[in-house]
Amino acid sequence: MRSRTLGAPGRRAPLRFTHHCSISSDRSRRGRWDGLCSRAMREVRVTAAVLIEGGRLLAARRPPGAARGGQWELPGGKQEPGETLEACLVRELAEELGFEAEVQEPFMVLTHDYPDLRVELHAFFCRRLTRVLRPSEHDRVRWLCADELDDLPWSEADRPLVARLRPRLTGGGG
Repeated sequence: MRSRTLGAPGRRAPLRFTHHCSISSDRSRRGRWDGLCSRAMREVRVTAAVLIEGGRLLAARRPPGAARGGQWELPGGKQEPGETLEACLVRELAEELGFEAEVQEPFMVLTHDYPDLRVELHAFFCRRLTRVLRPSEHDRVRWLCADELDDLPWSEADRPLVARLRPRLTGGGG
C-alpha cells in the first residue's frame, strides 16, 4: 500500500476499477496466472480540505463501525459525477461539518491503495465563511497544532498530507 503524488488535479469523477492479479511463485507454475485476477479494486476520487486557523489544522475522526473507523482525516469526501472538485469540497463541508467554505487553491494530489479501494485524493486550501461546526459524519473534530499531529491515528491516505502540512502549523499544544 503506497501513496504517490499525481500531476495536476482533474475535474471529473469517473468510477473506475483496477484488476489486481498475482503471479504464482511456484516453480511449476511460474509465469502463469494463479486465478486471483477476478478481484477488482474500486477507485474513487475524493477531496480534502486544508483548513488552518490560528496555526492549527482542522481534523475529523471517522466513527467506530464506519469504514476505517477511529482514524483521523482531513474533512472532505467523494466527488459526485459531473461535479467539480471544488464544488464537491464545498458540498461535503456543508453536509459533514455544517459550515460554508471557500476553496482557495490546490495543495496536493496523491493516490493511495487500500486493500479494497484505490483513493485519488485532491487536497485544497480552504477558508471557512461561517464559524459553526456541526459534525454529522464524524464523531470528533479537533483543531491541532504541530505537536499534536503524531498523537492521532491518521488514515493512511492522509499521512503524506499531514507530514507536508506540519511546517505550516504552530508548535505547542494547549
